[in-house]
Amino acid sequence: MLKLKQLLLVPLNRFAHWRWARDRRALVARLSKRSVGAEVGVWKGAFSGQLLEALQPKELHLIDPWRFFPNKKDCWYGGAVAKQQRDMDVIHDAVVNTFKERREVFIHRSTSAEAAATFKDAFFDWVYIDGDHYYDGVMSDLVNYYPKIKKGGTLCGDDLNWTAPGLGGERPVDRAVRDFVQRMPGAELRVIGTQFMVIRTQ
Repeated sequence: MLKLKQLLLVPLNRFAHWRWARDRRALVARLSKRSVGAEVGVWKGAFSGQLLEALQPKELHLIDPWRFFPNKKDCWYGGAVAKQQRDMDVIHDAVVNTFKERREVFIHRSTSAEAAATFKDAFFDWVYIDGDHYYDGVMSDLVNYYPKIKKGGTLCGDDLNWTAPGLGGERPVDRAVRDFVQRMPGAELRVIGTQFMVIRTQ
């Protein structure tokens, strides 16, 4: 019975990944080319490369602490993939090496909150959030980066459908995004499957 369940999960997981990739491409197609943008939560830089190819940005700021968090065992950076800080250091170094010839790429090895404080308000055309997926982390990123977006710009991100382990099926990304939009005057929410876009209208 267990083997049957495992066999059934394979096509389901493939479909979920296909849908996620499709949604992400659709979101990127709505972002401005030759713009100034940022990715919060870079990991190994695969999506960073896609952003560069698709948008040809004037500046792309990659923000990630590349820090190991042993208290988040279900996360890639807490034990699910990386097992220690050394693993995170190796990933960071690989990202630096990948983009070392790209003068439009700026790598910030710091927490998202620390990095946000270094940018002027209305600096970015868009910011893509894919860092801490728990409610407080998502809300912090939304609050910190929304003022950094130009009027008409986009604060966007990933994994609206992510369910937090041990929280009874709660979807913290979705809840944080909807709570933020409800509280923030001039914030307009658009949803593309698993992706979200918060447009700053004022």
